[in-house]
Amino acid sequence: MHGDMDQREREVIMRQFRTGSSRVLITTDLLARGIDVQQVSCVINYDLPTNRENYIH
Repeated sequence: MHGDMDQREREVIMRQFRTGSSRVLITTDLLARGIDVQQVSCVINYDLPTNRENYIH
């Protein structure tokens, strides 16, 4: 998921992820602060920010 997608498209993707229809979510930093999905068991950060305030929230 990325910022060039329209909101409706992003909502469909998030709904699929939340319901388990899609088990993997790959995104840009678009969701760096704002993903709230209880059943997420693993998050892999590929490119960590150099500023810890951007990482810890």
